[in-house]
Amino acid sequence: MAGYPLGGEIRFRLTAHNDPALFDSGTDLLGPSGEPWGIPLVTVLNFSRYKALKEQLELDKLLDQDLKLICDTPPLISRRSRVLYTLEQPFYLDLAARNFELRLVLSNSVGRIRVNNTFYDHREHICCCPYTGRILVRFERCTPPQHTGTNSIALRVLKVIEPISTVKPDYDMRLPIPTEGRLLEKPRYNRSAPIVFDLNKLPNAMKDLRAFLNPSLPLIPIKQYKRCTRRPAVQSLDPRRLVPSDFIDISNALHVHVPITSSTNLVCLTPTSHRFPPRTHGFLYYHQDPSLPATAGEVRLRLTASNDPALFQSGTDLANRYGHPWAISLPQLLDSGRAPLKERLILDKLVEPDFIRSLEISWINRPRAHANIQCLHRLEDSFEVPLNHSLRLRLITPHSIGVLFLPYIFKTNEQLEGYLPVYTGRTKLGFERSSLKEHLGTDTIVLRVLKITEPIQPLRPNSEMCLPMPREGALLQRMNQKTGRVYPYSLDLNNLPTEAKALKSFARSVAQDVFNNQKLMLLLAAQKYDRRIGQKWGTRVVVEHRGI
Repeated sequence: MAGYPLGGEIRFRLTAHNDPALFDSGTDLLGPSGEPWGIPLVTVLNFSRYKALKEQLELDKLLDQDLKLICDTPPLISRRSRVLYTLEQPFYLDLAARNFELRLVLSNSVGRIRVNNTFYDHREHICCCPYTGRILVRFERCTPPQHTGTNSIALRVLKVIEPISTVKPDYDMRLPIPTEGRLLEKPRYNRSAPIVFDLNKLPNAMKDLRAFLNPSLPLIPIKQYKRCTRRPAVQSLDPRRLVPSDFIDISNALHVHVPITSSTNLVCLTPTSHRFPPRTHGFLYYHQDPSLPATAGEVRLRLTASNDPALFQSGTDLANRYGHPWAISLPQLLDSGRAPLKERLILDKLVEPDFIRSLEISWINRPRAHANIQCLHRLEDSFEVPLNHSLRLRLITPHSIGVLFLPYIFKTNEQLEGYLPVYTGRTKLGFERSSLKEHLGTDTIVLRVLKITEPIQPLRPNSEMCLPMPREGALLQRMNQKTGRVYPYSLDLNNLPTEAKALKSFARSVAQDVFNNQKLMLLLAAQKYDRRIGQKWGTRVVVEHRGI
C-alpha cells in the first residue's frame, strides 16, 4: 500500500506461459473472497518459513534500509490475523470464530489487537457461537447520541459475504443477527446495543487501536514483540545422567513447549492451576516409587537453584497448591502429545519397550487422563479430596484403567435445590475392608478419615443434622435424612452403583497381583532353603487365595 513501507505483499500473477513479457497483461490470483491472494510483508518478516522470500527481497533491493531493524526483530503475530493499514479499511469476520485478531500496520511499525467473544453466547445451555457465515465490516466513529463527545468507535456491517445461518434451529436470537448497513450489536440489559470500544478504556489486547485515530500516540515498540529464545532440548530424564543443558525455566508460564531429545520434539507442560509459580526452574526426571507397581511411574520437575546437576539431590519437587508433587503420570505419557517423553524414557532405559507396548494394548480404551484426578494403584493407597466436590479417582492396574465417580458422597439432597455440599475443607481418606458386624461375609469396603488437611467449615446451620462432620481416625459417616440414623459409608463390591463399577475389577486385580507376588516370594524362599540344606527336592508351598 502506497505510503506504508510495511504495506507490501507477495502476490501470484497468472500468465498463459513462461514468457515474462506477459506479466503486465496477466491477472493476480484471487482468493475465495474475491480479493487478490497474497502474503503480507509483515508475515514474510515474522515467520521463519518465509526466510527464503525475505532473503530474495533483500537481494532484489525491495526492502529499504528502514526495514532492516524489523527484519531482525519481527513481531509475534498470528498467521490468521487480518492486516489493516487504515481504520477505514474493511476486513472480513467469520461468525463461527469466537475471537478475531488484527495486525495494525503504520508507516514504520506494527501493532496488533485481539477482540474476544464478539459472537459468543455465554448462557449455560448455549455456550457457543450461534451463527455461521462471513461478513465484511469496518471501524467507524460512534454517532449515536449517547456516544456524542466520547472517543469511541464501533463496527459497521458493510456486506454479508456468506449467508448467515443458526447453529441451533431453536435459537432465541438473543445475539442479534448482523444486518447489512447496521452496527454490530450485542444483548445488553434485555435489549440490543451496538458493540462500542471506548479508546480511553481499552483492554491491553486492544491498546494499539488508539494509534489509528491519533498518530501522535505510537504503537507498542516492535522490539517488545521479540520471540523467546529456543530452549535447548532435554537429553535425559535419568537423574544420574543430567547435564546443565537439561535445566529448564518455566516460571510464571501458562503453557510451555519444552523440546525433548531434539528441537522438533516438543512437549507441552501445563500447570494444575492458572500458571506455574515464580522461580519454577530445575530438571525433569522420571520418578518410580519402589513400593508401588511399575504403572505408578511419572515425570516430575525437581526444583534447583541453578543448572548444576549436583544440586539435584538437595532440591525439592514442584508441588501443586495442595502440596502434592506436580507430575505427568504414565497414562498421560501414553497420549500422542507426549510421545517425545515416552521415547526419551525408552532411550534412557528407564522403562522397557515391551512394558510400554503391553500398556498401550491393555489401556487402549482408557479414559482421558486429567492432571487433577488422583490415581490409585493399590486399594490401600490414601487420597486427598475436597469436601465441597464429588469424589473422582483414577484406578490403575497393568490390565485396565477405570474411573471411580461418587457424586453424592459429601452432599445431601435438598428437595428444591438438589444435591448440595454441607462442608468445605479437605481430608485424606483411605479404603479398607469392613470388619463391621453388618458386613460379615460380604465384600464390603469402607472409607476411613486418615487426616484433616484443611480445616472443615460448615456451609449451612445445623450441618450435623444433615451430614456428620468427618473426624480423624473415624470412618466416614452418612445420615438417613428420614430417620436420622447415622451409619458408615460403605460400598458392596457385588452391588456397586454404575459410577463405581470400576472399583470391583480394580480390587480383584490388585488382590490377584498381591496373591501372585506372595506366592512367588514364598516359592523362591522355599527353593533357597532347599539349596541351603543341600536337599534335592523342593519344599511344596500351598497358598490359599482369599482376596476381596
